[in-house]
Amino acid sequence: MATYLEALITDAVASAHRAALGCELPETGVDVRPTDRPEFGDYSSNVALVAASAANRPPRDLAEELVRRIEEADRQSSFREVQIAGPGFVNFFLRPGTIQSALADLIKGGDRFGRTDEGSGTRIQVEFVSSNPTGPLTVGHGRQAVLGDVLANLYERLGYDVSREYYFNDEGRQVDLLAESLWVRYRELFGEGHEIPEDGYHGDYLKDIAEALRDALKEEFRTFDEP
Repeated sequence: MATYLEALITDAVASAHRAALGCELPETGVDVRPTDRPEFGDYSSNVALVAASAANRPPRDLAEELVRRIEEADRQSSFREVQIAGPGFVNFFLRPGTIQSALADLIKGGDRFGRTDEGSGTRIQVEFVSSNPTGPLTVGHGRQAVLGDVLANLYERLGYDVSREYYFNDEGRQVDLLAESLWVRYRELFGEGHEIPEDGYHGDYLKDIAEALRDALKEEFRTFDEP
């Protein structure tokens, strides 16, 4: 819905700029964004501040003309009021019916609302989570799983061909060090003392894993010895 409203206001700003100055909006620098405080309206634009230099006009003077042209062109009564603030910001107060119309379009669109073909024909890969097996899982790993999946879903809604990638990181030197470090903790349970290798893993979680491994082996051998 926010995109719908921003597009509506951006179109109004672009039309007023075209009518006032005879050219299109600058490609960069012009913003339409929600206001931080309700007394400044629902949305605000810096269009007059950005365009004033090229137009060789004071920002507030240009803002006054832009506001006049916006109000004249607002035949659908989208805006309750359009004001000038500070050095030349243009603030937009939306009518309730404008917001209700945006909500109605959102509901009418159903699952298709917000889908575009912007990324059609473009393949992207999103790698996320890839938690390292050399340490315990954390809340952060779960959070990254959610963020990665949501990001991939958003790209899909924009038409991109999305591939999700998860690396297990279950081989290589770090896994060798994990195995060597676990072996040291396991042998400690039998009274042996060995040094954890340089760059190995010293976390207490390996002690818990070593105990679980010992118990599992005991159970396995007990089953093997049974007639």
